[in-house]
Amino acid sequence: TQIVDKYCHISNAVKRKIIVGLTKDHSMTSIAEENGVSVTTVQRYLDHCSAQFTPSFDSLPEHLAFDEFRGVGRKLHFICQDGEKHTIVAILENCFKNTIIKYFLQ
Repeated sequence: TQIVDKYCHISNAVKRKIIVGLTKDHSMTSIAEENGVSVTTVQRYLDHCSAQFTPSFDSLPEHLAFDEFRGVGRKLHFICQDGEKHTIVAILENCFKNTIIKYFLQ
């Protein structure tokens, strides 16, 4: 059947709904509750989807915007985005100078 993948108990419609929920500003807990799955399942689909997006180190936009934000665990993260298109270039796990320099030297 096309409703459920082989050896899987979660329907493809629920999987798509989880992925759509991840693109919005919702917590993993609320996404899990809305879809009747565990938070671990939501995390697994996030990891599965994020593996498809690999960073490109070929070039950088002409104008960059930098900021920091408080993320999971109340830790500060570094975000870099295109100043004109407002697309995200990178999100780093911390705001330490060494981490930022290491990223841009790649």
